[in-house]
Amino acid sequence: MAGGSFSRFSLVESINGFIEAQENNNTQRKTKGDLSVLVEFLKTVKDETREVENIPPSELNEYLSEFILSVKKKSTNDEYEPCTLRSFVSSFDRYLKSKDYGYSIVKDAVFERTRKTLQAKQRDLKKKGIEREKSLDLINLCIFSGLPLS
Repeated sequence: MAGGSFSRFSLVESINGFIEAQENNNTQRKTKGDLSVLVEFLKTVKDETREVENIPPSELNEYLSEFILSVKKKSTNDEYEPCTLRSFVSSFDRYLKSKDYGYSIVKDAVFERTRKTLQAKQRDLKKKGIEREKSLDLINLCIFSGLPLS
């Protein structure tokens, strides 16, 4: 090593910062937007002021179930399409994972009620005819969200 030394390893300042920088900008924007809708629901409907990641899983499970049944589009007051509700849940799960919450909405038993509520609400919306055509973009959104298309 003539002329000085160098390190084989680079200095790592922030692992989380690196991971976030690599995440798709649209995914970040969607997660942030969906989370703001949930926070609005928690504050206005449930009078809940804790950060989402500080709410115990059993309480959050109930809040999410009620959110799924009650959320509507702000501009038109219409109900969301089934896949959009699924993407809300995926956004919340992604956010909680980034906060090291310790539980997954889409996988863990403690959130079974949320998943069952989502499935029941999706069936109800489909019976009412509230469902977009399954275009390629919509199918990709559902697949990306990690939840089934049905």
